Amino acid sequence: LQSMGLTGEIARVEIDPRIGGRFLFCDMRDGEEFCHWGTYLEFQPPNRLVFTWNTPDSDESDPCNVCLTIAPDGAGSIVTIDNEIDEKWQDYIKETKSGWQSILQAEDRILKEQK
Repeated sequence: LQSMGLTGEIARVEIDPRIGGRFLFCDMRDGEEFCHWGTYLEFQPPNRLVFTWNTPDSDESDPCNVCLTIAPDGAGSIVTIDNEIDEKWQDYIKETKSGWQSILQAEDRILKEQK
């Protein structure tokens, strides 16, 4: 997590990668477990993944939807993330964009290290 600008440590990860399957990612922040979870709505490896996204502050009956699209680009790929955000969360758009960018940058570093 430190590579993404976060100070927490991974506490739990649960992934059921299929349509209708759920995921759970938890990290420790200031001694407390903080979780994100959702359900996979579309699963089309290796190009498209659509899922719901929930946090402890969100209403699970009205989740945000996230669409991740991966397109080949030479020796690499272009990743596009469309995160539908309800009007009530508009104050978090900048933070959300920064979070996704940090995750993608960390993944890029990991992949480059494996070459």
